[in-house]
Amino acid sequence: MKKVLLFALAMNLPMLAFAQQQPPQGGQGQFDPQKFQERKTRVLAGIDRRIDALQQAKSCVQQAQDPQALRACRPERREGDRGGKQPSN
Repeated sequence: MKKVLLFALAMNLPMLAFAQQQPPQGGQGQFDPQKFQERKTRVLAGIDRRIDALQQAKSCVQQAQDPQALRACRPERREGDRGGKQPSN
């Protein structure tokens, strides 16, 4: 459960970084409706991708009948991303 929550948090980090961006400086911060719509479309597409990934992960976990099936629900980790754990050979 803890790993699923960490996965969900990691999926939201790009959105948090986006929310912290500062408005343009050196002027009135001209509002461009077309650029706004493009940005809004990109943000919504990113949110939809994260929702889809979380729904797939949730479905996989709900269907798991044993620890191996549950382990198979986790996305493959990159080589350097072991979460502080060493491989158990």
